[in-house]
Amino acid sequence: MKAPLLIAIVLLVGSTISAQDSTAAKEHARFWCDCIGKTDPALPEDSIVQQVNLCQSLSITHLLNNKFITTEVLLDSVKQEELNAITVALMLRDCAVLHELLAPKEKVNYREENPDNIFTPASFFATYGLAAGETNTRLRVYNMKDKENKYQRCVDIRWVFENNKDAISWYNANLEKNAEGGERLKEPFAVADAEMLAVFRESKAAMDMMKSFGMVQRHHYFIFITGNVVCKVFVATDDTVNTKDLLPFAEAAAKQVKANMPK
Repeated sequence: MKAPLLIAIVLLVGSTISAQDSTAAKEHARFWCDCIGKTDPALPEDSIVQQVNLCQSLSITHLLNNKFITTEVLLDSVKQEELNAITVALMLRDCAVLHELLAPKEKVNYREENPDNIFTPASFFATYGLAAGETNTRLRVYNMKDKENKYQRCVDIRWVFENNKDAISWYNANLEKNAEGGERLKEPFAVADAEMLAVFRESKAAMDMMKSFGMVQRHHYFIFITGNVVCKVFVATDDTVNTKDLLPFAEAAAKQVKANMPK
């Protein structure tokens, strides 16, 4: 199919269903709708579009395998567009999850200013040989004082929302971006007062790039929620440090926020 669902919908808003609804189009609409029903509407828009397009491809495969259509339809642009138009019109009428996915999402904004006391104290980082660097209302940066230190850099980040619900909504919508392309670890890490803890390591591309520069560095990302605050703790180390050894960084962040929960 040429046009992804979201583009086709824009072209077909206000259209009526053809009197010649084909069996193939009805089955295409049914399968496609069932497939996108597994999509989390809280995902970022680009992730939703990717899932919709994947479901479209799976549905076409289903139609071919079950002989609802032949390859002739896919090779004939007129027949393909006709099937697509009828299918989308059917989905506009009958697929409730489609309307949920397309519903305008209320934008959740974090506060512009953060209180100082929700950041982990500098004294904590000093025990790891890290000294304070860049500071702004959103983050605190700590860098190694000794080039031989296995703890090389930490960025302690906070986003404050009006309530926990808004924090969760923003967390879900921005998790992939905040992971910076890192690889999510499957090991079940646990940190007290850290809701929805997600732990990432550097991506293969990042590792290969660092190797090309002759750098030995590992990246660790701890992203979680405490109350109405989303926390991200990034720690760069040498290759002798395991991610689980860095849990105290996340624990210190969650404990600090919990003790000084912004109103």
